[in-house]
Amino acid sequence: MQSSTSQRRKTTQTASHWGVYTVETDQHTHEVLSTGGVPFDPHPSPIQASLPEVVHDSLRIDQPYVREGQRNQACSQSCLESFGTIQHNTR
Repeated sequence: MQSSTSQRRKTTQTASHWGVYTVETDQHTHEVLSTGGVPFDPHPSPIQASLPEVVHDSLRIDQPYVREGQRNQACSQSCLESFGTIQHNTR
C-alpha cells in the first residue's frame, strides 16, 4: 500500500532545450518537488536541478500579458503603453 505522501506525488517525463528529464510534482499543490535524469541519458544536464527553485521565481512572468493598446486594437504608441493581464485556460 502506498503512503499518502507517495499518492500525492506525480512523476512526469518532459523535455526542454537542455534535455529530457523527469519532474516530480505534488498533485494537490502542483509544486515542483524534484527533478532527475532519465535512464537513456548517461550525462543529464545539471541545469534541470534548478527547476524547483526557479519555476515560481519572482522574476518569471506569472501569467499571460498583452499591451493595453493591442487589447483595444490601437497600437499607435505601443512602446509607451502599460501591460494588462488576459484570461487563459489551464488544465
